[in-house]
Amino acid sequence: MMITIHLTADEKTLFEKLPADIQEGWTVEEEKQTFQDTPDRARVRLSLLRIEDPKMLQVIEEAKSKESADDVASLILDTDLSGISERELAKLFFAIGPTTLSTIISAMLVQVKTDQDLKDLVAVTTVRNVVLSSMTHSSKVE
Repeated sequence: MMITIHLTADEKTLFEKLPADIQEGWTVEEEKQTFQDTPDRARVRLSLLRIEDPKMLQVIEEAKSKESADDVASLILDTDLSGISERELAKLFFAIGPTTLSTIISAMLVQVKTDQDLKDLVAVTTVRNVVLSSMTHSSKVE
């Protein structure tokens, strides 16, 4: 069974550098959706989050003070998110937005060593695909 991974053209280039046995069984679909996000928009989305998990609250407060998507991505990548509910993670990923998710995906791609690493990456690319779809459609609402 082939499983789809949504990657931008640049990410696909990184994926193609992975060992053949890691690439096997995956279908790459090019992520063509775009959304012009800004750090201010992301901060607004972060400020609107309703999170109860103390660990997540701390991450969100730190993320609000970051100046760039790269800084927020580094924070997320350096944070142990195990034990956080899928619902809370989904809220966080929507709030940080597609630009930060893309930075996280690129960082994860260069570190893929196992099938599990790739499965984790697929989860993030799928979330980005949904976030992009949501933001693209909602930005067209007048």
